Amino acid sequence: MKDYPNGPERSLGEVCGATPSWTPDGKYVLAAEQAGPYPGWPPCRLVRIPANGKGPRLRLANEGDQLALTNDGSRLAYAAGHIVKTVALDSDFRFKATPNVVAKEPHEISTLHWSASGDSLLYQAWTYTKAITNGTSRVVPTSLRVWISQLLPDGSALAVQDENTSTLWRHDVKANTEPQQLRSIPWTDDDLTVSPSGDQLAFTTTRNGAPQIWLSKLDGKNTRVLVRAIPPFHRYGDRTGVDGLSWSPDGKWIALSTNPGIGHGDTSGRIFVVPAAGGAVRKLANYGSWPPAPLWALDSSAVYVSDYKDKYFSVNIATGRLASVPKSDLPAPSPYVEDGRYHYYVKRPDPLAFRIVKIANLLTQTQKAR
Repeated sequence: MKDYPNGPERSLGEVCGATPSWTPDGKYVLAAEQAGPYPGWPPCRLVRIPANGKGPRLRLANEGDQLALTNDGSRLAYAAGHIVKTVALDSDFRFKATPNVVAKEPHEISTLHWSASGDSLLYQAWTYTKAITNGTSRVVPTSLRVWISQLLPDGSALAVQDENTSTLWRHDVKANTEPQQLRSIPWTDDDLTVSPSGDQLAFTTTRNGAPQIWLSKLDGKNTRVLVRAIPPFHRYGDRTGVDGLSWSPDGKWIALSTNPGIGHGDTSGRIFVVPAAGGAVRKLANYGSWPPAPLWALDSSAVYVSDYKDKYFSVNIATGRLASVPKSDLPAPSPYVEDGRYHYYVKRPDPLAFRIVKIANLLTQTQKAR
């Protein structure tokens, strides 16, 4: 802490990485402090710290990674992992009631902000943004990949923008011509894979909020949802990530590999299949795959999986039966479709480039769910 602009600095002690909140009277700072054994990493907990550096900290809650205080100091919002809670505060900025759970997301909350009036709460989870107003939650569309640092009184926001744009390319291997750029890829989309017929894309997207798997034409048109929710790892809540997607050689199936998500220290994975024409997602095995996009047998009868300990298996998609196979028997990943003619790939710019941006009023933006 320091007196602006040239006053002396004084330390208020160690805290976690969450942005602290001033109380309206300027007497305290609400922050998250380390609760676990590893400095700088969750779990964290909420504390009230005297701004003058005199007196002890007051523990407000035994959890809390992100926090935001309303302008009048009457309510606190905080995130514990992937759960968002709000609580009323008394005049001394202590909890006045039991906290209410207002949102649960598949991934950990990364930013948290109140509107100036305190009637809306804006937060980001992984790669999407949501707003809660009068108890109703909605996805807030952002055409840019941003990390919001401050919500301004007029509803606009200051943010850090990732300026990089990925692009989809195609190389005609038979003709050996120069690669052709097909189109840009929205920052919300990942794990792109082209169908054996060369006319469809399967990909993971956060356009509707939590990750889903969509299909589209190669040009990005005619999108439809194939998998509305990624099957969760119940041990860890719903913080499941997609490692990769792949089409079966006959084009009838799409396989997806998933993992428990960041922060668990668990390398286990699972493999699922879903009909490319649409239908139920079915688990094949409690194993992951290597490479991340599952490898298929050439006759589309099986998927290959790994236990990440140099043991490999084939899983029959009809029976779910596992059979041990040596790594040397695994087929090489094939980047080709249309009888080996084309090689599709995504270019991601490097190095990364970022800039500070101002985004127009986020609280008035809406998105129609697909």
